[in-house]
Amino acid sequence: MDRIVEQWREERPDLDPSGKAITGRIVRLANLLQRRFAAAFDELGLSDGDYGLLVPLRRAGAPHELTPTALARTRMITSGGLTPALDRLEKRGWIERRPNPADRRGSLVRLTPAGIDLIDRAMALHAEAELEIVGALPAKQREQLAALLHELLIALEPA
Repeated sequence: MDRIVEQWREERPDLDPSGKAITGRIVRLANLLQRRFAAAFDELGLSDGDYGLLVPLRRAGAPHELTPTALARTRMITSGGLTPALDRLEKRGWIERRPNPADRRGSLVRLTPAGIDLIDRAMALHAEAELEIVGALPAKQREQLAALLHELLIALEPA
């Protein structure tokens, strides 16, 4: 990345390439993480998209259920995209849908015991892959990096 930034400094001295030095590294790290996650999930027959739908259910605590609307919000997915994904997860035995007693028109999506077991194993592999990458930094530097990235996200994300 340093070489790329230096080349841009030479080729376009009128532009400040310091943004590339940061964003290029962030993109590269994201790609490395995605590859590691995909390899880990392949062991379980799980896709990244499936993981992204199962994790919020696990994180919700017992009884590990959410409304489809709440689940869709966690993934920024439309209801049209959510339905086939839930059908697939239900067919694999990882979730079940049941009527919502608080809203007769709605339903709840709940992790099954097999889904809880799967997502717990996937989360362990996910955490291992994360630590493989960030473990190259001492704990203090990881804390500093997390704080800086937090500040950057606060500045960029809508409230």
